[in-house]
Amino acid sequence: MTKSRFLITCEHGGNEVPDDFASMFATPGAKRDLHSHRGYDPGSLHAATQLSVTLESPLITSTTTRLLVDLNRSLENPQLFSKYTRGMSASDQASLLDKHYHPYRECVEDKIRTLLDCHDRIIHLSVHTFTPRFRGSHRPVDLGILYDPARHTERVFCNAVGNRLATVAPARRIRHNEPYLGIDDGLTTYLRTQHSSRRYVGIEIEINNRYARWQQKQQLNLISQLAKAIQG
Repeated sequence: MTKSRFLITCEHGGNEVPDDFASMFATPGAKRDLHSHRGYDPGSLHAATQLSVTLESPLITSTTTRLLVDLNRSLENPQLFSKYTRGMSASDQASLLDKHYHPYRECVEDKIRTLLDCHDRIIHLSVHTFTPRFRGSHRPVDLGILYDPARHTERVFCNAVGNRLATVAPARRIRHNEPYLGIDDGLTTYLRTQHSSRRYVGIEIEINNRYARWQQKQQLNLISQLAKAIQG
């Protein structure tokens, strides 16, 4: 078996609304939410696709708005459903999970199992973006690398990537476990419970979405620098 293989995923790649739920998002306020960070992660799909091409790795994405159900949250998380779907009946929520949540998560899990049949280790990069400001506070981060510091392989891998980025992109504000903690509820956090730290490395990549909104060329450069650092 070859040593390592990358898998790229993007849980919040778009703000599409299935026809069955179009009426739910017909108001001006709902439309604003759909086109804001509440509805999706602007720039994340382009970044994930760029990483997939550069690293020659499989890519799994969703372009359905997270305002229906958040694919990066556990079933127990109160943020699994948004204000638009939280009040649905239990049966309607279960149907929503069956159509959109479970198929995506199972696809990722199946792909990991398939890759582990041929590779010693899977390095899973889950790509997201974040807002430059949150609740009035400025976030002085360009790119965050999120992982579990207690997992030796993740810590070593991310430290190496961070050190290389400091060399190839010294002007970038690269932070570890910012603007969120790598052990917060998320898909990678769940998958760590399913695989040993030796075989599964689960990393969330968080990109400041100002690049997607105003500096798209800069995002291309940033992801190129990240890919270079990942490749060593």
